[in-house]
Amino acid sequence: MNGSFGIFTRHAPDAPGESPAAEADIGDIVRANLLRLMQERGLSYDALAGRAGVPPAMLEELAIGRRFPGVELLWKLARALDLPCTVFIDEPPRSRKAA
Repeated sequence: MNGSFGIFTRHAPDAPGESPAAEADIGDIVRANLLRLMQERGLSYDALAGRAGVPPAMLEELAIGRRFPGVELLWKLARALDLPCTVFIDEPPRSRKAA
């Protein structure tokens, strides 16, 4: 079933041809990328938050899924990491299973 909200259309997860379990939620992708980048660079919440000029609690809430990041937050984090903002929404490569 589709629902319409003004000019935006919402597709129900049970629409034919859609597989909600196969598609990662954008929040999950952002969280995974944030945590991966922090781990790769050896950064704590406090360190990245200090560079980005945001409270550490904001990053912690993002990492556990209590907060969904806005463009401004993603921009600040990307600048703090000296990376393009799109780094947070790129889907990570899918791992291949050994044959």
